[in-house]
Amino acid sequence: MEVVYRLVDEILTINPISQHGDTLLHLAVASSSMLKSNSFLDGGVEGLDADRLTGQDECVLRPPLFPSESVARFILRCGYDVHARNDMQETPLHIASRCENFSSSVANLLLQHGAHLDIPDLRDICPKDVLCAHGCCKINIMPYVSLKCLAANTILKERVPFTKDDLSKPMYDLVHMHLPNLPDLNDISLDKIDVH
Repeated sequence: MEVVYRLVDEILTINPISQHGDTLLHLAVASSSMLKSNSFLDGGVEGLDADRLTGQDECVLRPPLFPSESVARFILRCGYDVHARNDMQETPLHIASRCENFSSSVANLLLQHGAHLDIPDLRDICPKDVLCAHGCCKINIMPYVSLKCLAANTILKERVPFTKDDLSKPMYDLVHMHLPNLPDLNDISLDKIDVH
């Protein structure tokens, strides 16, 4: 197993991403990442339905490979950033929160590894908004709402003026993380930002 972790560590240094900026963790929590499990075996045999297992008397549907809690758990154990963002500034939790990708075990895993429910993407949509909007979510999100995040959001919502020197580095970084796709806060004035 140590060899596998070393290989993944090498992959981490390369940081492979998809054409849309999705990391391996984004892909592990998305149903659109579905690989046809026997495509490695069938060599692309024409007419073979790779989504079905054929028994003697019946045809059984295979469960999708993704989203995968075990793959996501492995990727997180290897040190992937739970807050990584794709080209739309979506975190893996944004992807996992969508109805077509939703798995409570995957969403809980991301939350247990520190994923934030209140980080907006480019459209100003947060994972908590998506989770609350669809009925398939049975996750109690309150344990994952931190006072630090509430403070960061209040600073932004109330347009509290501050400089980098006014906040601790962790708090400054947290406030910055709660802004979608904006340049460094040193280069802009908060009164020019249209926040909620």
